[in-house]
Amino acid sequence: MKLFKWLSLLSPKKTEPNIQNHFVAKDKKINTPISTAKFKYFSAKDGTFDKTYFINPDTNKFQFPKYNKDNNRFLVQIKDITNYKETYFDGYDKKEKDNFSFEDFEQTFFPPELEIESFEDFLENLKSNNFDKQLGKEASLTLFTDFEDFLNENDYDGEPISLNINLAEKINECGYIKISSEKITQVDYLANLSILELTNLCKSNNIEPYKTKKAILNQLSDVSIDIPYVFATTTQDLKNYFLKFIELYTSELKKNADRFHPLYIETILEETSLSNDNEKISQVFKNELKSEYWKNRLEERAL
Repeated sequence: MKLFKWLSLLSPKKTEPNIQNHFVAKDKKINTPISTAKFKYFSAKDGTFDKTYFINPDTNKFQFPKYNKDNNRFLVQIKDITNYKETYFDGYDKKEKDNFSFEDFEQTFFPPELEIESFEDFLENLKSNNFDKQLGKEASLTLFTDFEDFLNENDYDGEPISLNINLAEKINECGYIKISSEKITQVDYLANLSILELTNLCKSNNIEPYKTKKAILNQLSDVSIDIPYVFATTTQDLKNYFLKFIELYTSELKKNADRFHPLYIETILEETSLSNDNEKISQVFKNELKSEYWKNRLEERAL
């Protein structure tokens, strides 16, 4: 599985906490401000996230969040692999660790380390009933791969793409492609086959194959070969079909992210945008970043 491993960019460095105009004391205790008179930090507004992740059910005291336990409730996985104790408790004695609170967590917030499920893996992991019933999952994924440039509007030149004739006829019935009247020539078809494929083709035509590809091509030049491929072009229906999965991935990722503390969300969106090879996914999350909706969930507080 391809997962995106990233560090939050809310703070310029991993060693920088969530404190404006912060100064660190020289006693090496992390994030200890010299003076708190004019320092502020970002805190989550009440009701903007699930705070139960930060409460130990046995002691009712603060605990570092265990977000992974509920990951299976979401179609897009966000795995938290942060070593919280190592990150937050460096230099702390037992009493300081025992007294560490949710407010301390917010005030000294460090970038988490997470793994985000890619759009590609999301599609692979979706159940078949999420895809067009007539077309099916396998054919849908083939289409998304073969027509990737068209779907992402990435300098698509409109040239037909070759598809297996049986698959193409099935997809054509669904309205996602149009089979071109242009034919694939036998010369072009044979030239793109491997020497093993050419050898098998000779045997199926009762011809003893030579050893080199050039020689085999000469052997087959006068033989009529059934070409199992056709040229096809795309339709707007295919793009609309693909966009439904973009929207599903986006909504499911945001749904999973919404249970995280708001300080996590900007970076989840930013790293998904930067790390995803799919141009449309990248643009969707760039737009989500510009909306800055998560900022409404945060407020400044004085230390």
